[in-house]
Amino acid sequence: MKPNLGFATKEEEKPSLLGMLVNPGKQYALIRQTPLVWAPLTLMMVIFAVLVGFKADFYLNHPYLSDEWIRLTMSAPVLDAQSLKPLFIAASVAAAWLAYLSALLLSTGIAWLTIRLFSRIVQFRSLFSFHLHLSVLYALSLALNVLGVAGFGLDPRIPVTSLAGIIPASGVLKGLLSAIEVFTIWALVLYAGGIREIAGLSKRQAWLISLLFFLADLLLNVILAAS
Repeated sequence: MKPNLGFATKEEEKPSLLGMLVNPGKQYALIRQTPLVWAPLTLMMVIFAVLVGFKADFYLNHPYLSDEWIRLTMSAPVLDAQSLKPLFIAASVAAAWLAYLSALLLSTGIAWLTIRLFSRIVQFRSLFSFHLHLSVLYALSLALNVLGVAGFGLDPRIPVTSLAGIIPASGVLKGLLSAIEVFTIWALVLYAGGIREIAGLSKRQAWLISLLFFLADLLLNVILAAS
């Protein structure tokens, strides 16, 4: 049997990362029937490693942040900037992997418990697979941000597709505007549709859970901006 890398095949149709972008309704049913985990997870880890690695490299060479990097390397006289760069990139990738896996497990656990409150029973694996496939939106968002930094010299601290990239702001307001972007809105809509299909919720219940996750994301960004 050929390994499935997260894309549908003609022999045995399975949920697809790409399909979540072009035909999400079909993916909901496929995830409910065949909740793939390991193949798409491996693919997403590779994608995030590449994107985060490139972003970290551009981050170090960006004019907005070069002074910060110089101050950091001056605090370690034994090593120069070039010696520290591979270590910084590797640490960035490792941190991104840890954050990604933690977010998947935490969001799946919260969703599973919330669904139980509505007297619905759904497999944890199915929910995890759904969150995993939906995360392709965040990978696409990261890819566009890397492109914006590399190709146009944009500030890597501001998401290209967010309101913060259009409306000048600072502090808490900047954190809030950074969280309101094209892909979070897209994820909000897809999450409501997917959780309804996979968990058998009503439209109102599905949108309530989706909005709660969206508001939690906004709150987290505000807290990080304020700290």
